[in-house]
Amino acid sequence: MPNSKSVARDRERRAREDAIVADFNGDANAMAVAVVECGAALVWLEGAIGVAKAGAPFSLIAPGPHWKPGRAPSVVEDSAQEV
Repeated sequence: MPNSKSVARDRERRAREDAIVADFNGDANAMAVAVVECGAALVWLEGAIGVAKAGAPFSLIAPGPHWKPGRAPSVVEDSAQEV
């Protein structure tokens, strides 16, 4: 029988999951794209950690004053298909 802590933890997890689904308006394709993008970021992070563990020099460079956020290719493709 589950105790009160596990029930509360399950409710909190479910609330977080519902909030994530709401962020994407229930669009599974948009959620899948976000998951793939997060996976790519994790691969890059893994490489950076490997470089740091190997002792190789590296640096992080902040974006310059003229940097603007780019549009994801999937957003451009989706808008072109709707026309």
